[in-house]
Amino acid sequence: MRAWTLGWMALFCFTTLVTAQPPLSATPAESADPAAASIPAASPAASGSSSIPSPPPPPARPTMIKFAEQLSFLLQNIPSFGNPPPDQRNRVVQSLNQLKVSSHMVQPTMQLYTVDPVMRYLILDLPKQFTAIETAYTAGQYTQARYLLRRTTQTCVACHSASSNKNSAVLSFPEPMVGIGNLERAEYYAATRRHEDAMLAYEKALQDKDFKATQPERWNEALANLIAITIRLRNSPHMTLEMISSRMEEPGLRPEQKAMLQAWRASAKAWTQEKLNVKLSPADMLLKAQSLSEQAKQIAKKNPSFAYVDSLRVMTLLNEIAMSPEADVLKAESFYMAGETAQKLKDIQIWSHPEAYYEACIRAKPHSPESQKCWAALKNSIAQDKSLSLSAELSKQLSDLAL
Repeated sequence: MRAWTLGWMALFCFTTLVTAQPPLSATPAESADPAAASIPAASPAASGSSSIPSPPPPPARPTMIKFAEQLSFLLQNIPSFGNPPPDQRNRVVQSLNQLKVSSHMVQPTMQLYTVDPVMRYLILDLPKQFTAIETAYTAGQYTQARYLLRRTTQTCVACHSASSNKNSAVLSFPEPMVGIGNLERAEYYAATRRHEDAMLAYEKALQDKDFKATQPERWNEALANLIAITIRLRNSPHMTLEMISSRMEEPGLRPEQKAMLQAWRASAKAWTQEKLNVKLSPADMLLKAQSLSEQAKQIAKKNPSFAYVDSLRVMTLLNEIAMSPEADVLKAESFYMAGETAQKLKDIQIWSHPEAYYEACIRAKPHSPESQKCWAALKNSIAQDKSLSLSAELSKQLSDLAL
Protein backbone atom coordinates (compact mmCIF):
# COMPACT_ATOMS: atom_id res chain seq x y z
CA MET A 1 0.00 0.00 0.00
CA ARG A 2 1.27 3.45 -0.80
CA ALA A 3 2.83 5.02 2.23
CA TRP A 4 2.55 8.59 1.00
CA THR A 5 -1.23 8.80 1.17
CA LEU A 6 -2.32 11.54 3.50
CA GLY A 7 -4.72 9.16 5.16
CA TRP A 8 -1.88 7.50 6.96
CA MET A 9 -1.71 10.71 8.97
CA ALA A 10 -5.18 10.36 10.45
CA LEU A 11 -5.77 9.95 14.11
CA PHE A 12 -8.89 9.25 16.07
CA CYS A 13 -8.07 8.99 19.74
CA PHE A 14 -4.44 8.19 20.32
CA THR A 15 -1.53 10.51 19.58
CA THR A 16 1.99 9.68 18.87
CA LEU A 17 5.37 10.07 20.32
CA VAL A 18 7.29 13.28 19.86
CA THR A 19 10.62 14.36 21.24
CA ALA A 20 10.88 15.30 24.88
CA GLN A 21 11.02 18.70 26.49
CA PRO A 22 11.31 19.79 30.14
CA PRO A 23 8.03 20.27 32.03
CA LEU A 24 6.62 23.72 31.52
CA SER A 25 7.27 24.69 35.14
CA ALA A 26 10.86 23.49 35.24
CA THR A 27 13.94 25.65 34.99
CA PRO A 28 16.83 24.50 32.75
CA ALA A 29 18.78 23.39 35.79
CA GLU A 30 15.86 21.40 37.14
CA SER A 31 15.30 19.59 33.84
CA ALA A 32 18.87 18.50 33.20
CA ASP A 33 18.19 14.99 34.45
CA PRO A 34 16.07 13.08 31.87
CA ALA A 35 14.50 10.96 34.59
CA ALA A 36 13.32 14.13 36.32
CA ALA A 37 11.18 14.87 33.28
CA SER A 38 9.77 11.38 33.06
CA ILE A 39 6.17 12.50 33.55
CA PRO A 40 4.89 15.85 32.28
CA ALA A 41 4.23 18.18 35.18
CA ALA A 42 1.14 19.49 33.41
CA SER A 43 -0.45 16.07 33.15
CA PRO A 44 -2.50 14.93 36.18
CA ALA A 45 -2.77 11.38 34.82
CA ALA A 46 0.95 11.09 34.36
CA SER A 47 1.88 12.59 37.69
CA GLY A 48 -0.77 10.82 39.70
CA SER A 49 -2.17 14.13 40.90
CA SER A 50 -5.91 14.62 41.03
CA SER A 51 -5.68 18.41 40.76
CA ILE A 52 -5.79 20.13 37.38
CA PRO A 53 -3.44 23.07 36.86
CA SER A 54 -4.70 26.35 35.46
CA PRO A 55 -3.83 26.61 31.76
CA PRO A 56 -1.98 29.54 30.29
CA PRO A 57 -4.04 31.88 28.08
CA PRO A 58 -4.76 30.25 24.70
CA PRO A 59 -3.11 31.65 21.59
CA ALA A 60 -4.95 34.45 19.86
CA ARG A 61 -7.62 33.21 17.47
CA PRO A 62 -5.87 34.62 14.36
CA THR A 63 -2.81 32.55 15.29
CA MET A 64 -4.86 29.37 15.54
CA ILE A 65 -6.66 30.12 12.28
CA LYS A 66 -3.37 30.60 10.45
CA PHE A 67 -1.94 27.50 12.13
CA ALA A 68 -4.90 25.41 10.94
CA GLU A 69 -4.67 26.82 7.42
CA GLN A 70 -0.99 25.94 7.06
CA LEU A 71 -1.47 22.47 8.55
CA SER A 72 -4.45 21.96 6.24
CA PHE A 73 -2.28 22.80 3.24
CA LEU A 74 0.30 20.20 4.25
CA LEU A 75 -2.38 17.59 4.89
CA GLN A 76 -3.66 18.00 1.33
CA ASN A 77 -0.25 18.11 -0.30
CA ILE A 78 1.39 15.05 1.16
CA PRO A 79 1.95 13.45 -2.27
CA SER A 80 4.26 16.37 -3.04
CA PHE A 81 6.71 15.02 -0.50
CA GLY A 82 7.88 12.60 -3.17
CA ASN A 83 10.05 14.59 -5.63
CA PRO A 84 7.86 17.73 -5.60
CA PRO A 85 8.13 20.35 -8.36
CA PRO A 86 10.04 23.49 -7.30
CA ASP A 87 6.97 25.71 -6.81
CA GLN A 88 5.24 23.08 -4.69
CA ARG A 89 8.39 22.46 -2.70
CA ASN A 90 8.71 26.17 -1.93
CA ARG A 91 5.12 26.36 -0.72
CA VAL A 92 5.64 23.37 1.57
CA VAL A 93 8.81 24.90 3.03
CA GLN A 94 7.00 28.21 3.52
CA SER A 95 4.15 26.48 5.35
CA LEU A 96 6.59 24.62 7.56
CA ASN A 97 8.35 27.86 8.44
CA GLN A 98 5.09 29.54 9.38
CA LEU A 99 3.99 26.55 11.44
CA LYS A 100 7.29 26.55 13.26
CA VAL A 101 6.80 30.18 14.28
CA SER A 102 3.17 29.66 15.29
CA SER A 103 3.99 26.53 17.28
CA HIS A 104 5.83 28.59 19.92
CA MET A 105 2.49 30.22 20.79
CA VAL A 106 0.48 27.00 20.54
CA GLN A 107 2.91 24.92 22.62
CA PRO A 108 1.86 26.17 26.10
CA THR A 109 -1.75 25.00 25.66
CA MET A 110 -0.84 21.46 24.67
CA GLN A 111 -1.60 18.47 26.88
CA LEU A 112 -3.07 20.35 29.84
CA TYR A 113 -6.61 19.08 29.40
CA THR A 114 -6.27 16.39 26.79
CA VAL A 115 -8.62 13.44 27.04
CA ASP A 116 -6.27 11.38 24.95
CA PRO A 117 -5.15 8.40 27.06
CA VAL A 118 -1.67 8.18 25.55
CA MET A 119 -0.79 11.85 25.45
CA ARG A 120 -1.21 12.03 29.22
CA TYR A 121 2.03 10.08 29.51
CA LEU A 122 4.12 11.85 26.87
CA ILE A 123 6.31 14.93 26.95
CA LEU A 124 5.88 17.11 23.90
CA ASP A 125 7.92 19.72 22.05
CA LEU A 126 5.95 21.04 19.10
CA PRO A 127 8.48 23.65 17.87
CA LYS A 128 11.24 21.05 17.82
CA GLN A 129 9.02 18.73 15.78
CA PHE A 130 8.39 21.30 13.04
CA THR A 131 12.11 22.09 12.97
CA ALA A 132 12.87 18.40 12.50
CA ILE A 133 10.27 18.13 9.70
CA GLU A 134 11.75 21.14 7.93
CA THR A 135 15.29 19.78 8.26
CA ALA A 136 14.32 16.37 6.85
CA TYR A 137 12.26 17.86 4.04
CA THR A 138 14.87 20.36 2.85
CA ALA A 139 17.47 17.57 2.91
CA GLY A 140 15.30 15.47 0.59
CA GLN A 141 14.59 12.87 3.30
CA TYR A 142 10.94 12.64 2.34
CA THR A 143 10.12 9.37 4.09
CA GLN A 144 11.37 10.73 7.41
CA ALA A 145 9.61 14.06 6.81
CA ARG A 146 6.30 12.29 6.14
CA TYR A 147 6.68 10.24 9.28
CA LEU A 148 7.48 13.25 11.46
CA LEU A 149 4.61 15.25 9.96
CA ARG A 150 2.21 12.44 10.76
CA ARG A 151 3.30 12.39 14.40
CA THR A 152 3.05 16.15 14.76
CA THR A 153 -0.35 16.31 13.04
CA GLN A 154 -1.71 13.70 15.41
CA THR A 155 -0.48 15.74 18.35
CA CYS A 156 -2.04 18.97 17.10
CA VAL A 157 -5.42 17.46 16.27
CA ALA A 158 -5.56 15.53 19.54
CA CYS A 159 -4.99 18.67 21.62
CA HIS A 160 -6.86 21.26 19.59
CA SER A 161 -9.97 19.68 18.08
CA ALA A 162 -13.48 20.47 19.24
CA SER A 163 -14.14 16.78 19.94
CA SER A 164 -11.08 16.30 22.14
CA ASN A 165 -10.69 19.41 24.25
CA LYS A 166 -13.23 22.05 25.25
CA ASN A 167 -10.69 24.04 27.27
CA SER A 168 -8.11 24.66 24.58
CA ALA A 169 -8.16 26.88 21.54
CA VAL A 170 -9.84 24.91 18.75
CA LEU A 171 -8.21 24.30 15.39
CA SER A 172 -10.91 25.07 12.84
CA PHE A 173 -9.74 23.39 9.68
CA PRO A 174 -11.04 24.77 6.38
CA GLU A 175 -12.96 22.63 3.94
CA PRO A 176 -10.78 20.54 1.61
CA MET A 177 -9.71 22.10 -1.66
CA VAL A 178 -12.14 22.07 -4.55
CA GLY A 179 -11.35 19.37 -7.07
CA ILE A 180 -9.62 16.80 -4.87
CA GLY A 181 -10.85 13.23 -5.18
CA ASN A 182 -13.16 11.40 -2.80
CA LEU A 183 -10.32 9.34 -1.34
CA GLU A 184 -8.18 12.40 -0.62
CA ARG A 185 -11.27 14.12 0.81
CA ALA A 186 -11.96 11.12 3.08
CA GLU A 187 -8.38 11.07 4.31
CA TYR A 188 -8.44 14.81 5.00
CA TYR A 189 -11.65 14.50 7.00
CA ALA A 190 -10.23 11.56 8.93
CA ALA A 191 -7.04 13.49 9.72
CA THR A 192 -9.08 16.38 11.14
CA ARG A 193 -11.45 14.13 13.11
CA ARG A 194 -14.52 14.71 10.99
CA HIS A 195 -15.26 11.02 11.00
CA GLU A 196 -18.87 11.11 9.84
CA ASP A 197 -17.80 13.09 6.77
CA ALA A 198 -14.84 10.73 6.32
CA MET A 199 -17.13 7.70 6.27
CA LEU A 200 -19.32 9.23 3.57
CA ALA A 201 -16.31 10.19 1.46
CA TYR A 202 -14.78 6.72 1.83
CA GLU A 203 -18.09 5.21 0.69
CA LYS A 204 -18.06 7.37 -2.44
CA ALA A 205 -14.44 6.51 -3.16
CA LEU A 206 -15.09 2.79 -2.83
CA GLN A 207 -17.95 3.00 -5.34
CA ASP A 208 -15.53 4.16 -8.03
CA LYS A 209 -15.10 1.16 -10.35
CA ASP A 210 -11.97 2.55 -11.98
CA PHE A 211 -10.39 3.08 -8.56
CA LYS A 212 -11.10 -0.51 -7.57
CA ALA A 213 -9.80 -1.90 -10.86
CA THR A 214 -6.65 0.17 -11.24
CA GLN A 215 -5.55 0.62 -7.62
CA PRO A 216 -6.65 -2.51 -5.76
CA GLU A 217 -4.23 -2.06 -2.85
CA ARG A 218 -5.36 1.49 -2.16
CA TRP A 219 -8.99 0.34 -2.52
CA ASN A 220 -8.33 -2.33 0.13
CA GLU A 221 -6.71 0.28 2.35
CA ALA A 222 -9.67 2.65 1.98
CA LEU A 223 -12.11 -0.13 2.83
CA ALA A 224 -10.04 -1.16 5.86
CA ASN A 225 -10.07 2.40 7.14
CA LEU A 226 -13.81 2.71 6.64
CA ILE A 227 -14.32 -0.48 8.66
CA ALA A 228 -11.88 0.81 11.28
CA ILE A 229 -13.81 4.06 11.76
CA THR A 230 -17.08 2.14 11.90
CA ILE A 231 -15.81 -0.20 14.63
CA ARG A 232 -14.27 2.66 16.60
CA LEU A 233 -17.32 4.95 16.41
CA ARG A 234 -20.15 2.43 16.51
CA ASN A 235 -18.58 -0.69 18.06
CA SER A 236 -21.49 -2.60 16.54
CA PRO A 237 -21.03 -6.16 15.28
CA HIS A 238 -24.25 -6.04 13.28
CA MET A 239 -23.38 -2.78 11.52
CA THR A 240 -19.90 -4.12 10.80
CA LEU A 241 -21.31 -7.37 9.42
CA GLU A 242 -23.81 -5.53 7.23
CA MET A 243 -21.15 -3.22 5.81
CA ILE A 244 -18.78 -6.08 4.98
CA SER A 245 -21.55 -8.23 3.50
CA SER A 246 -22.65 -5.42 1.19
CA ARG A 247 -19.12 -5.13 -0.18
CA MET A 248 -18.98 -8.84 -0.92
CA GLU A 249 -21.86 -8.44 -3.36
CA GLU A 250 -19.99 -5.94 -5.54
CA PRO A 251 -18.93 -7.05 -9.02
CA GLY A 252 -15.33 -6.90 -10.10
CA LEU A 253 -13.72 -8.08 -6.87
CA ARG A 254 -10.40 -9.87 -7.25
CA PRO A 255 -9.98 -13.32 -5.67
CA GLU A 256 -7.73 -11.95 -2.92
CA GLN A 257 -10.27 -9.24 -2.13
CA LYS A 258 -13.05 -11.79 -1.88
CA ALA A 259 -10.94 -13.90 0.46
CA MET A 260 -10.18 -10.89 2.66
CA LEU A 261 -13.85 -9.90 2.86
CA GLN A 262 -14.87 -13.48 3.64
CA ALA A 263 -12.42 -13.54 6.56
CA TRP A 264 -13.71 -10.19 7.82
CA ARG A 265 -17.29 -11.38 7.51
CA ALA A 266 -16.53 -14.53 9.51
CA SER A 267 -15.01 -12.42 12.30
CA ALA A 268 -17.94 -10.01 12.32
CA LYS A 269 -20.44 -12.88 12.34
CA ALA A 270 -18.66 -14.51 15.27
CA TRP A 271 -18.79 -11.14 17.05
CA THR A 272 -22.60 -11.06 16.72
CA GLN A 273 -22.77 -14.39 18.57
CA GLU A 274 -21.02 -13.02 21.65
CA LYS A 275 -22.86 -11.76 24.71
CA LEU A 276 -23.41 -8.11 23.96
CA ASN A 277 -24.22 -5.24 26.32
CA VAL A 278 -22.31 -6.93 29.14
CA LYS A 279 -20.29 -4.34 31.05
CA LEU A 280 -16.72 -5.49 31.61
CA SER A 281 -14.26 -4.31 34.19
CA PRO A 282 -10.90 -3.02 32.89
CA ALA A 283 -9.28 -6.29 34.01
CA ASP A 284 -11.88 -8.29 32.11
CA MET A 285 -11.41 -6.04 29.09
CA LEU A 286 -7.72 -6.89 29.11
CA LEU A 287 -8.49 -10.60 29.26
CA LYS A 288 -10.94 -10.18 26.37
CA ALA A 289 -8.36 -8.24 24.38
CA GLN A 290 -5.77 -10.96 25.00
CA SER A 291 -8.20 -13.61 23.81
CA LEU A 292 -9.05 -11.67 20.65
CA SER A 293 -5.37 -11.02 20.03
CA GLU A 294 -4.60 -14.74 20.10
CA GLN A 295 -7.53 -15.35 17.77
CA ALA A 296 -6.20 -12.68 15.41
CA LYS A 297 -2.75 -14.30 15.40
CA GLN A 298 -4.26 -17.59 14.23
CA ILE A 299 -6.28 -15.90 11.49
CA ALA A 300 -3.26 -13.89 10.36
CA LYS A 301 -1.32 -17.06 9.60
CA LYS A 302 -3.31 -17.29 6.37
CA ASN A 303 -2.95 -13.61 5.54
CA PRO A 304 -2.21 -10.69 7.88
CA SER A 305 -5.05 -8.60 6.43
CA PHE A 306 -7.58 -11.30 7.31
CA ALA A 307 -7.24 -10.46 11.03
CA TYR A 308 -8.11 -6.76 10.74
CA VAL A 309 -11.57 -6.95 12.34
CA ASP A 310 -10.34 -8.82 15.40
CA SER A 311 -7.30 -6.58 15.75
CA LEU A 312 -9.44 -3.45 15.51
CA ARG A 313 -11.64 -4.79 18.27
CA VAL A 314 -8.52 -5.34 20.38
CA MET A 315 -7.53 -1.70 19.93
CA THR A 316 -11.00 -0.51 20.94
CA LEU A 317 -10.88 -2.54 24.16
CA LEU A 318 -7.38 -1.31 24.98
CA ASN A 319 -8.47 2.28 24.42
CA GLU A 320 -11.28 1.83 26.93
CA ILE A 321 -8.79 0.51 29.49
CA ALA A 322 -6.53 3.50 28.90
CA MET A 323 -9.48 5.88 29.38
CA SER A 324 -10.49 4.21 32.65
CA PRO A 325 -9.31 5.23 36.15
CA GLU A 326 -7.60 1.85 36.49
CA ALA A 327 -4.14 1.53 38.05
CA ASP A 328 -1.15 2.34 35.87
CA VAL A 329 0.16 -1.22 36.02
CA LEU A 330 -2.90 -2.44 34.08
CA LYS A 331 -2.62 0.49 31.67
CA ALA A 332 1.05 -0.29 31.10
CA GLU A 333 0.14 -3.82 30.07
CA SER A 334 -2.62 -2.52 27.79
CA PHE A 335 -0.21 -0.02 26.19
CA TYR A 336 2.22 -2.86 25.52
CA MET A 337 -0.48 -4.88 23.76
CA ALA A 338 -1.62 -1.78 21.87
CA GLY A 339 1.92 -1.34 20.56
CA GLU A 340 2.04 -4.94 19.41
CA THR A 341 -1.35 -4.65 17.70
CA ALA A 342 -0.54 -1.31 16.10
CA GLN A 343 2.45 -2.91 14.39
CA LYS A 344 -0.03 -5.16 12.58
CA LEU A 345 -2.33 -2.27 11.61
CA LYS A 346 0.08 0.10 9.91
CA ASP A 347 -2.35 0.78 7.07
CA ILE A 348 -5.14 1.65 9.48
CA GLN A 349 -5.33 5.37 10.12
CA ILE A 350 -7.25 5.92 13.36
CA TRP A 351 -4.65 4.40 15.66
CA SER A 352 -1.18 5.62 16.33
CA HIS A 353 2.32 4.33 15.66
CA PRO A 354 3.43 1.54 18.02
CA GLU A 355 6.26 3.55 19.59
CA ALA A 356 3.73 5.94 21.16
CA TYR A 357 2.15 3.09 23.09
CA TYR A 358 5.50 1.69 24.13
CA GLU A 359 6.58 5.09 25.44
CA ALA A 360 3.30 5.48 27.32
CA CYS A 361 3.85 2.02 28.82
CA ILE A 362 7.33 2.98 30.03
CA ARG A 363 6.13 6.24 31.56
CA ALA A 364 3.02 4.67 33.09
CA LYS A 365 5.04 2.13 35.09
CA PRO A 366 8.76 3.05 35.07
CA HIS A 367 11.44 0.72 36.42
CA SER A 368 9.16 -2.31 36.23
CA PRO A 369 8.97 -5.59 34.29
CA GLU A 370 6.32 -3.93 32.11
CA SER A 371 8.54 -0.97 31.24
CA GLN A 372 11.48 -3.25 30.46
CA LYS A 373 9.30 -5.31 28.14
CA CYS A 374 8.04 -2.18 26.39
CA TRP A 375 11.56 -0.76 25.98
CA ALA A 376 12.67 -4.01 24.32
CA ALA A 377 9.60 -3.95 22.07
CA LEU A 378 10.23 -0.29 21.17
CA LYS A 379 13.83 -0.98 20.13
CA ASN A 380 12.71 -3.98 18.09
CA SER A 381 9.96 -1.96 16.39
CA ILE A 382 12.42 0.72 15.34
CA ALA A 383 14.90 -1.87 14.10
CA GLN A 384 12.22 -3.41 11.87
CA ASP A 385 10.80 -0.14 10.49
CA LYS A 386 13.33 2.37 9.21
CA SER A 387 10.70 5.11 9.11
CA LEU A 388 10.65 5.07 12.91
CA SER A 389 13.27 6.85 14.96
CA LEU A 390 14.08 8.26 18.39
CA SER A 391 16.30 11.19 19.19
CA ALA A 392 19.38 10.36 21.22
CA GLU A 393 17.97 12.46 24.07
CA LEU A 394 14.64 10.66 24.16
CA SER A 395 16.25 7.26 23.72
CA LYS A 396 18.43 7.79 26.79
CA GLN A 397 15.53 9.12 28.81
CA LEU A 398 13.29 6.14 28.03
CA SER A 399 16.13 3.70 28.63
CA ASP A 400 16.78 5.25 32.05
CA LEU A 401 13.09 5.05 32.91
CA ALA A 402 12.59 1.53 31.65
CA LEU A 403 15.50 -0.26 33.25
